[in-house]
Amino acid sequence: MSTRSALRRAVFSIFAVAVLALSVVEGSESGIDVSTQVSPDRVLEQALHLKKHAKNPVLDIGKPGEWDDKGCGCFSVADVNGRLHLYYMGAGTQNSWRIGLATSGNGINWRRSEANPVLSQGASGSWDSKAVSMPYVLNDGGQLSMIYSGSGKGGGFGLATSTDGVSWQRHGKGPVLRGIGGSMDPCLRKFDGRYVMWYVGQQGKSFRIFHATSEDGIRWTKNPQPVLGLGEPGDYDETSHAGPVVLRIGGHYYLFHLGGSSRGWKAGLAHSADGTNWTKAADNPILDVSDGDAWDSGSIMSLDVLYLNDQFHLWYAASPKENVNKPERDQGIRIGYAVSPPVSAVNQTASRAAEPEADDKDVPLLASSPLSGDQ
Repeated sequence: MSTRSALRRAVFSIFAVAVLALSVVEGSESGIDVSTQVSPDRVLEQALHLKKHAKNPVLDIGKPGEWDDKGCGCFSVADVNGRLHLYYMGAGTQNSWRIGLATSGNGINWRRSEANPVLSQGASGSWDSKAVSMPYVLNDGGQLSMIYSGSGKGGGFGLATSTDGVSWQRHGKGPVLRGIGGSMDPCLRKFDGRYVMWYVGQQGKSFRIFHATSEDGIRWTKNPQPVLGLGEPGDYDETSHAGPVVLRIGGHYYLFHLGGSSRGWKAGLAHSADGTNWTKAADNPILDVSDGDAWDSGSIMSLDVLYLNDQFHLWYAASPKENVNKPERDQGIRIGYAVSPPVSAVNQTASRAAEPEADDKDVPLLASSPLSGDQ
């Protein structure tokens, strides 16, 4: 999160080797609005058993001299024409934050686009002239909409659109929304014909998650109240919330987020029957930093989640412990991947302590993804 300098572990059965068909999707995006007869309790239990992938990180820092050779940052993952598109903010030695693209079929092996960066700063003196960051992409029936954070004269959330996911056209000459207390970490959805955005703003000394709605994705109505209450002293989220990601599965809502405390940022989960009144999972945090000097030992910076093939697939950006007090562009942020067991493997009464290794077989997540190329 570009305005914060110090941002943001069970049961597994053997995963099926066969490639499963893509889950039935009712909404505008694969893995976002999913129809299922599975109870919310079992879906919730899946999310509590995330396992980090052995091949992490799955997206590393760019090579020396490339536009993103300082590291990655906030990002989102979308299904675009049967491929996974990861849109991420990246910074280079000579450049501020810009937005790039990497593609994959399995969510593990990513290939950077030759067109990178796909969105750069605006014109001198404009509202996004200094940096563009924190992209979140919605696939609305083939029309791609990107909400992004701009830094410049006034800042805010901008809107860009695309049909191919590579060439983007800005909407208008200004932001479509300036959030309450800032414009960070957007999550854009379209549920039941209405656009919904969860985002982060600052309230006092805390970062909080807010909510806005729109009929057209351009004119927004802001709710002034944070959607989640902060935790008690000692909790993973005692000081702040950030990085919201909302899924609707079987009509029930799941709010993945980052919780902040004096011990850094960790991933948490809340759930809701109506998307408004949220209850935090009892076993938060659901994803923690790694031990020792691992690439993700410092803080979790950003995340995105899809529910595909009856499993949660979570990607997360993180930095090593040694870099957490550096400016964000100097933290060496990389992107990793974690996956839940399929719902058929969930045993709600088992302990989270006994967790065998996940299957590392690289299989496509989307039904139309080929078993070749970058997968």
